[in-house]
Amino acid sequence: MPLLINPFSSQPVEAAKGLFFEGLALVMLAGLAVTRLTHGDIQRRQASGFLSKARLRTHLLIERPYFLPALAYLLVCFAATLRATDPWQSFLGNESRRGLLLIASLVIFFLVSAEIVQSVEQAEWLVTAILTGSVAVAIYGFLQYFGLDPLTWSTDSLSPVHSTTGYSLYLGAYLAMGLVYLAAFIRPRLVVYSATTFASSIMRHPGARRTARGRRWC
Repeated sequence: MPLLINPFSSQPVEAAKGLFFEGLALVMLAGLAVTRLTHGDIQRRQASGFLSKARLRTHLLIERPYFLPALAYLLVCFAATLRATDPWQSFLGNESRRGLLLIASLVIFFLVSAEIVQSVEQAEWLVTAILTGSVAVAIYGFLQYFGLDPLTWSTDSLSPVHSTTGYSLYLGAYLAMGLVYLAAFIRPRLVVYSATTFASSIMRHPGARRTARGRRWC
């Protein structure tokens, strides 16, 4: 995904990455649905009272606290699309600015990833994949810096060094986010200690200790 470009298009980065990501989100959602149906998770949850109000409230607020905020965000975007001057264009987007379809794909990607990555081993694999993509993007940026880029780009980037992100600002933001994963890869205990310290500081707040639900959230 980070290296995906289409040098033959007028929008070599946004259009290629957007279309690929939308298809990827659908494949991930279909794969998760097939996996759940194959392993009989839905039948087991129904048999254990998954559809009861108390069980559903626990599932959404405690086990999956990210689901309702993500759904609320998607509903707001859907309402904004309906109120747009051109709803169809707002839904599909264009080559330079993506619409509700890409936003929904991002939400699906987030929810499916959060559902799949449930173990330390899976998280480590995900971090390794992100770092591998970041290294490749950085290497291509160095090639552009030294004038060794074999492609001719048509972009309004302020710097000729933009790698496969299309803009130098996007390149800096992407690599800056990768620094967090690099720290987790080099010193995982330090990252876990920092997260634990942050959670402990929240727990010391009087509001967090007020209810058992607040403690479970922390």
